[in-house]
Amino acid sequence: MSNASIEPAAALAVVERRAFPRVDVTCNALVRLSDTLTFRCMLRNVSLEAAQIVCDARYALLVQPAGAAARLTRQRRLEVSIAMPVAGTVRGFTAFCVAKYCVPFEGDHMLLGLKFVDLERASAGLLGDFIASLAGGER
Repeated sequence: MSNASIEPAAALAVVERRAFPRVDVTCNALVRLSDTLTFRCMLRNVSLEAAQIVCDARYALLVQPAGAAARLTRQRRLEVSIAMPVAGTVRGFTAFCVAKYCVPFEGDHMLLGLKFVDLERASAGLLGDFIASLAGGER
């Protein structure tokens, strides 16, 4: 038997299982639930297939309610628009997504995990350029 030990930093390391790694970011976004309900949120991280936003709990619970209502809304398509600052300008990105999770955050805010669906080629290119600029790389 060996007496192997694990360093604390290694024990806390998170293994990335996503096909596209997420990049941390802080910028404004809008989520449209219907023609009459749009709310502001803050984009927290983004990848080529998903985004995580922070929003007021009242809005988050409209997107991803708890209990039995959650099963009915799990596949509801949302429209998200992100103001992406790229190379000294702001470029708009709009895509449809579905909410994958909703968890408490700080104070009266919640984190929403959004998965992009039916992403158009032009939108995917714009999002890829934005992520590359955040990562310090070129596409």
